[in-house]
Amino acid sequence: MKSLNDMAYEFYKAAFKADSTPNLDSNDNPAVNTTLSDAFANERNVGTSNQYGVGVNECNITVITGTSAIAVSSGAPALLFGLHNTSAGVVTATIVGFLNNVGVYKTVIYSLAANESKEFRGVKVGTTFTVQPSVTDVLAVEWRLQ
Repeated sequence: MKSLNDMAYEFYKAAFKADSTPNLDSNDNPAVNTTLSDAFANERNVGTSNQYGVGVNECNITVITGTSAIAVSSGAPALLFGLHNTSAGVVTATIVGFLNNVGVYKTVIYSLAANESKEFRGVKVGTTFTVQPSVTDVLAVEWRLQ
């Protein structure tokens, strides 16, 4: 993933010549048809179902303290950004909702050590998205609706 400094530098190189004068097309319009905020926000990625790039890490957090399976997104498709074990012990998280190649929802189990995190970076999960911790400790789930 590019840093903000790298993106700003690339934008600057495309928009300005070496002598800091703007790059213009034959009609004296700016040669770069974007803004710096567009480059940073990663918005309007037409290839995703919700029309935003996964790089926008705006999400909800649900804290699970019991051992029951919780329907995190209330039966709606969602994006999963991460799991965080905030306890002093090991927690196994059973996640239901990953679609396989033939359209069947599958269960995946992750084991998290004390204070460990697992990043998913916006992976899509289906309508059956549930998370169930193995022990009564605190597990935080970062997610948002698609």
